[in-house]
Amino acid sequence: MRLEHIAISHFQGIKSLSLPLEAASTLIAENTWGHRSFINALYKVMGPDGVDAVFENGDFYQGGDQLQLVLTFVEGHGGHWRRLRYRPLRTLMWGQADGHMRLRLGWFAQKGQGSQLRFLGQDGQPLDDQQQTPRLARHLLTLHPVLRLGFPDADHLSQLPWLRELLEAPEQFEEQELQEGLDSVKALLSRYFTSPVRQRPRDRNAIARQPINWAAIRTLEQVLNQSANRQTRLAMLGLFGVLMHTQDAKPFARLARPLLLLDMPEARLHPVMLATFWSLVVQLPLPRLLLTQSSELLGAQDLLSIRRLVRRQGELHCYRLHHALREDDYRRIGFHLRVNRPASLFARCWLLVEGETEIWLMSELAHLAGVHLAAEGIRVIDFAQCGLKPLLHLTRDLGIGVHVLCDGDEAGDRYAAQVRGLLGDRAEASLTQLPAKDVEHFFYQEGYQELFTRLARWHQAHGSPSQVIRAAISRQSKPELALRIAEEAGKRGKEGVPVLLRRLFSQLRQSALASAPKD
Repeated sequence: MRLEHIAISHFQGIKSLSLPLEAASTLIAENTWGHRSFINALYKVMGPDGVDAVFENGDFYQGGDQLQLVLTFVEGHGGHWRRLRYRPLRTLMWGQADGHMRLRLGWFAQKGQGSQLRFLGQDGQPLDDQQQTPRLARHLLTLHPVLRLGFPDADHLSQLPWLRELLEAPEQFEEQELQEGLDSVKALLSRYFTSPVRQRPRDRNAIARQPINWAAIRTLEQVLNQSANRQTRLAMLGLFGVLMHTQDAKPFARLARPLLLLDMPEARLHPVMLATFWSLVVQLPLPRLLLTQSSELLGAQDLLSIRRLVRRQGELHCYRLHHALREDDYRRIGFHLRVNRPASLFARCWLLVEGETEIWLMSELAHLAGVHLAAEGIRVIDFAQCGLKPLLHLTRDLGIGVHVLCDGDEAGDRYAAQVRGLLGDRAEASLTQLPAKDVEHFFYQEGYQELFTRLARWHQAHGSPSQVIRAAISRQSKPELALRIAEEAGKRGKEGVPVLLRRLFSQLRQSALASAPKD
């Protein structure tokens, strides 16, 4: 079985959280989401003393007097519940339409009156036989504890000099020490990880949903048998050294399948070493929960596994991809966003524009208008190659604010119709359509006629705006023309930003603030 859902209510800094999990899940959020409270909650109930967990006054949210933590487990494959190890728990399980058996365990505490540990049914009501609850809960948590992988702090490192040397000065680590360490890892693997995950060929859908492939070239066994380079073997020893560094870690039962909690593994690793490290992690036959702020590491995760958490008045809202996309849309998003713009999923709001010209213009013009896009959590993304619909679906499901800027031509009309069709009542606040056929004609009409005439070297007495603009573009590329417009706007200051765009930037800021964490 594996952990399928976590429900937290009024624990430390978290007012409420309902978090559905996959066998491998990834959490992304801003710094103030309640990271420490979440880690503490998991370790409180799934750590070595989970059955006997004691809740102190400081564990109750903002002076409240009640809290609860509820874990739901599900079998990984149909029929696993029949295995001998789960026999004591069978009477506590219940099935659902998907054919998988589940069981639910909850901790309910009241300030000054202790806590209760109860198994719950599908309806959330306590099951009978409360006297057996501690024994059965201990059996369950012995099979499925939490194993936190986080880099040790200075105090722990001072007690583990070999690990400190490995993490801080790997080039000085002696070959004999490395081999002795790997021999210990081999013994550990033979006890706990007898069936490492075998790499299977990925189909096109898996490639599209998880575009960055950090799968290992060499297996754990090959690394241990010295058929890998020194960097990979150092990463292997570092991985298991960090896994086992906690002083209060107790040996796991042989049949245990702990939840591997990876807490910001990128914190102390160079990107090259991070990729090597991750290629080893994914071979461990364990469910895992990754907390990360690394755009590169996020690109190596399945899009369907990503959970975006946003804090509002203490409540944590969990966003994930709910609506299945077309196969081709996964490919478009994989290439356009996750490979080329991997940090986009961390943004609060997207400004979707048609092409490169608008990308060059928007950042500079926003700055002139007093809006720092990056600091506000706003990302400018061109959508013409990817398509507008998959991006709008993604923003809707992941809770990312969005605003679309499009031209006033026929193509722009089609884009505007798509926005209205997908966003409904929110469309008008999320859409700006230029009152001109394209951005060049818009700026020509907004007082930049002299700039276009000069760049076009137009000496004729007459000429339509389109003729002048075509001549200007013919003497440089459209992106170069965009840079010239931005340069001219910089000379004019805030007044050089058309009123329509100033209004757009104000709406963007409001959308980003709506997606920002709030206490």
